[in-house]
Amino acid sequence: MAMNVEIAEEYVSQIDNQKGGPLSDESKAFPLSLARSSEKLRIVAFHMGKGLGRRLGDLGLRKGSVIQVLHRERNGASIVVHDNNRVAIGAGVAQMISVILCEDKTNPDCNSCEKA
Repeated sequence: MAMNVEIAEEYVSQIDNQKGGPLSDESKAFPLSLARSSEKLRIVAFHMGKGLGRRLGDLGLRKGSVIQVLHRERNGASIVVHDNNRVAIGAGVAQMISVILCEDKTNPDCNSCEKA
């Protein structure tokens, strides 16, 4: 499981080195399906149609929401917590949700990640 996150982090660092500086939040984003259990994350983008995006919004998952991964299957399916609500997300949908780590101390927006 950690292998996928390491690959994503390596990819981000390679791009970071090519550009010659730190990347924006969306550039540092990776799919939710690669996140490890117990990680706190912030949703930065949805790459899906309006209907599915609206459904996730109805469940409380919106751009900027802070979530914590409770459990992740090998295929990428995840159970996440947002505002004390647990949401099961299939592997395909998890691939369409871009997130960033909230443990990043250089990101001032992640100082409020203690909500998850």
